[in-house]
Amino acid sequence: MTTTLAELPSTRAEATESASNGEGGKYGLAVEPLTPDLAHQMGLNSARGLVVDQVVPASPASEAGIRPGDVIKEVNHQPVVSSAELQNALRSSGNQPSLLLLDRKGTDFFVALAPSRG
Repeated sequence: MTTTLAELPSTRAEATESASNGEGGKYGLAVEPLTPDLAHQMGLNSARGLVVDQVVPASPASEAGIRPGDVIKEVNHQPVVSSAELQNALRSSGNQPSLLLLDRKGTDFFVALAPSRG
C-alpha cells in the first residue's frame, strides 16, 4: 500500500485522509512500508522504514534531495515504519523543518524537510 503526502486521487483512503487533515501538498512525496521482501529486493539488511515511491518535482521533498528508492528510517530521531507514524512525526514539527534519516543504497544521511508554505 502506498501513501502519498501530496495531491492524490481520491481513490486511496490514505490520500483522502491525508488531504483532508491538511497534510496534502505540504511535502510532495509518496511512501510505502518497507517489507522484508522489498528490503531483500533492494539489497537492504534491515526491513524497517518507509520506501519513497515518488517525489513531486519542485516540492519540498525534491528540494530536500529526497529521491524515489530512498528509505525513510527516522523523523526527528524517532523510527517510522508506517505512513501514519510518518504523518504524525511531520505534523508534530508544525511549520518547522523535520530532520529525516534516510538510507540511500546502504548509506545513511540526514535531510531537513520543511512543509510548503502554500
